[in-house]
Amino acid sequence: MSRLSRLSLSALCSATLVLASCSDSAAPLDPPETPSFAAAFRDVFVGPLVFDFFNGCTGELVPLRGTVQLREQSVSPPLTFHRTFQLIQNGSGIGETSGRLYQFHDSHVFQINFGGFNSEVTEVTNAFVVAPGPANNATLQLLLHVALNASGETTAFIEKVTVTCR
Repeated sequence: MSRLSRLSLSALCSATLVLASCSDSAAPLDPPETPSFAAAFRDVFVGPLVFDFFNGCTGELVPLRGTVQLREQSVSPPLTFHRTFQLIQNGSGIGETSGRLYQFHDSHVFQINFGGFNSEVTEVTNAFVVAPGPANNATLQLLLHVALNASGETTAFIEKVTVTCR
């Protein structure tokens, strides 16, 4: 998968998460009764997942079926805002060429933090598609972190993408 494709996929997942958080269909969280700043995650969406995965490690197309779960957590102590989204995908599929059974697990965490006039956005992705045998397993790990100061200037930018075949 090219760097642009990985970043496009990451941006698409992030945009999906942000748009899902703005949906009118999701009921807002009730404010805590006490000034506790801990908040539990709540499910925003749970449903079926169907997509085709091209395993670059084997050159094989794998139709995958499973479930997707979108979870959200908001914490807003005075003068700050913190929102976390989790996108969790699990399932399996049969390789079209080899007939191997592939299992997949995919976890995205997207965080938005505003404190005073500074802000941060962080995304962490871990995706695993595994099958029996050597060199059939594809792993994608992504870390993206951007911090801005009160003037809107970037004070930190970290991007780390790792794709492995095992």
